[in-house]
Amino acid sequence: MYDIQAAIAQAAAQGPNMAEGQKMGSGEFAPPAEGWGYCRLIKYIELGVHTEEFKGQPKKREKVYLAWELSGPQHPVKEDGTPHVIGFTETLSLVDKANFFKLFSRLNYDKTCTHFAQLLGKPFRCRVVHKVVGEGDNQRKYANLRDDAGYTIVPPFVEVFDEATGAVSSKLVTVPEAKTPLQCFLWNFATKEMWDSIFIDGHWEAKTNDKGEEISPPKSKNYFQNRIKSADNFAGSVIAELLFAGGTPDVPEAEAPARVAAVAQAAQDAKVGAAADPLMEEY
Repeated sequence: MYDIQAAIAQAAAQGPNMAEGQKMGSGEFAPPAEGWGYCRLIKYIELGVHTEEFKGQPKKREKVYLAWELSGPQHPVKEDGTPHVIGFTETLSLVDKANFFKLFSRLNYDKTCTHFAQLLGKPFRCRVVHKVVGEGDNQRKYANLRDDAGYTIVPPFVEVFDEATGAVSSKLVTVPEAKTPLQCFLWNFATKEMWDSIFIDGHWEAKTNDKGEEISPPKSKNYFQNRIKSADNFAGSVIAELLFAGGTPDVPEAEAPARVAAVAQAAQDAKVGAAADPLMEEY
């Protein structure tokens, strides 16, 4: 017969602290730890032009989704063996003060690339930042790769100080290869194969209240194709022409405007520049 008291003592010492309640809405998965680690760009998906509100006025902006696979001592794979992934939507702008252009310029440190998509699979360092959104039982913690100063993704080097000479040099760090297949969708060069590669099957289950009443209907997980189809410039685009070339295609319904607005509002609330869309649940 096993020692029940010893088992209880082990559970108390190593198990979860059941005296500490968890906030509702915190999610089933814990976000990746704060701090420095490694990352590789695994998704570059151009989403087309979307109308957003800026200073109370509608503004059309070209959007792109970027996702990064984390690795390193602080960000090991999850219990199921899959890596942590952080994704965010950014405005695709080449204006020299734009976030997108500044990030690309920093990561294109060797000046060998002319397009952001060329960074897919390349190694970088990053610092994961946590942001708590909401109050009380509605609090939710998000992990991101941006702080108040901007994006925290940098070239894969660390500074090394030589105590004997006082010289400071840069050392290239070893970044693990990505476990996630790379994904790319290029608006002006789209192919049917690109379109098929970004399809996500399934639906998020409907949400109900304490009375069992549905308060939010089931939603498609097919975020990228839905977002692209809802773009202001989808009609007449390369992918639209390809899809309609053979007649009426089997294209999922575009996301309802209310859903898109909710995503934008969540990003504004987080104040970290990343869309709080379902894909952020990847971590």
